[in-house]
Amino acid sequence: MNRKLVAVAIVGLLAAGALLFPTAATPFSTDDGTDPVSEIPNITMSPADTPNGAYADIDSDGEIRLNLTEKNQAVAGDGVNQVLRG
Repeated sequence: MNRKLVAVAIVGLLAAGALLFPTAATPFSTDDGTDPVSEIPNITMSPADTPNGAYADIDSDGEIRLNLTEKNQAVAGDGVNQVLRG
């Protein structure tokens, strides 16, 4: 059998396998990638009672957010380093 033909056949099989069996990184999906958890009444989110949970709080709209500014009284510090702010 011709080596070139065998090589082309192997590459073709690998390409077909890659198209037929995609990884989770490239799903064949048409949704926008979000989960509608706001429609499920028994799921709630709140800041954790841990040192890292002090960086999260609930805003005026009732949504959880990360607060990395100096206005966050739950943590010590002056927010993001001034040198890093640019």
